[in-house]
Amino acid sequence: MASSSSSSSSSSSPAAAAVAAPLQLFPTSREDLVATVDALCAKLLKYYVLGDEVASKIATAVRARLDAGAYDEPATSGDMAALADLLTKDLQSVNGDKHLYVRRSEAVVDEEKDLTTDPNYGPKADEEQGKDDDDGKDDEEQIPPMMREMFETLKVDGTSFHDVRRLKGNVGVIRFKLFAPGNAAKKQIDAAFELVRYTSALILDLRDGLGGDGEMADYVMSFLLEKPTPLVNIYWRPQDYTMTTKSRDFSKKPQYLNRPVYVLTTSKTFSACEKFAVVSQALGATTVVGQTTAGGGHPCSHVRIHDHLLASISIGKTTCIATGKGWEGVGCVPNVPVPAEWGADAALTVAHLEAARLVAKAVDQIPEAERRRPSKALAAQAAEAIAELEAVAKGYETAAAAAPAESAATDPAAAPAETVDVVVDVEAETAPTATRQKKHYAPGLYFEEQADGTYDRRSVRYLKLFGIQTQMQYHRVTSVTKEAAEAEMARIAAREP
Repeated sequence: MASSSSSSSSSSSPAAAAVAAPLQLFPTSREDLVATVDALCAKLLKYYVLGDEVASKIATAVRARLDAGAYDEPATSGDMAALADLLTKDLQSVNGDKHLYVRRSEAVVDEEKDLTTDPNYGPKADEEQGKDDDDGKDDEEQIPPMMREMFETLKVDGTSFHDVRRLKGNVGVIRFKLFAPGNAAKKQIDAAFELVRYTSALILDLRDGLGGDGEMADYVMSFLLEKPTPLVNIYWRPQDYTMTTKSRDFSKKPQYLNRPVYVLTTSKTFSACEKFAVVSQALGATTVVGQTTAGGGHPCSHVRIHDHLLASISIGKTTCIATGKGWEGVGCVPNVPVPAEWGADAALTVAHLEAARLVAKAVDQIPEAERRRPSKALAAQAAEAIAELEAVAKGYETAAAAAPAESAATDPAAAPAETVDVVVDVEAETAPTATRQKKHYAPGLYFEEQADGTYDRRSVRYLKLFGIQTQMQYHRVTSVTKEAAEAEMARIAAREP
């Protein structure tokens, strides 16, 4: 049930020797260095999504470093990797946009298409959404040039996801490294969801999710949404055009509905993987567990600035339709915060524990006279998982209590101790009352009015097991004003951007 790839090799192997070999140097004259910075600044001013004012500040910062001689040594020596690192640091120094960066290329870089006419960033892309899902074309025909190197790497490294497995309590896990482009990735994702079709809960592990293809994030989300749903608006500056992306009609695929779905995140979760976490959470399709993500909400494109240097420039601005907000510089704040200090596997433990508890509660609601061997076996599995996971979670608590008090402040995503205690030790919240349900305004979402006049925006969970609809579980997503709540309810009801 696993699709894995080798992440290491013997130090004596040819592959290891190739990795260890020094990078080829490409010595660059002062004249060519100035031309490189000129090209970078010109394309930044032409394409950067936040406009001329911000682009000018970034360009000024880079030119000041050029004039100070900061780039002379790596350019003269031909160390393009070191030059790329310096340029990346300076590009990000003004506003922290992590989609602004420079990369070294071993091969000579071709000049990109003019992005003001490139069909990938305008009305044509809007018209073609989802049409290539089963078009039979080779991946190379449909993948944008900026993603081809990523695709070639992924051919030998798992393509889209790292593994698929089933945990105790009938909880499925799909671990993504990124959302890869192309038909091959779509076929593998279809296969992954087929493998978890009969699980009772699902964990989508994006802890190492570094981004990828935003359209593929929509593709995966389509498995979790019953019908086509507007997801995000993307404003493309090069063509001054705003497109709306939607989930697909996956009614003929192995959709994952009426069951809890958890998304695991860390501070490394970035770009398209963040998009998935933000939007699926906002639509009530998933519960996010882990740390606040990196905050990269600007789609980018690669442009040539030197024979052996590619620059990534943010050319788009993404807004989640369900919330009316983006996540640039903010990230996705988890429903269930898990401090980074608890270790790499803590988020998986917490999500697995919560899923196992829900499964156990669902089985408990099956009348004793109707329980058969499968439900009894599932109950035993869930109970065993809960016992094991509670012991592990208790260990996290004990270690956290023994750590210096200031360590909790090192991670902005770390939850207060009382919140963490609730996650680990207390049963999931009970179902909303009938009165609360009257504020239900979209599948999986509703608002709950608070005593201070604000509204809690909540994400609802159902679990259908052996044909029985079980008790709802819900998480508080955020607190908003009455005006904001009413505006969001109206926007979702009208399905307007």
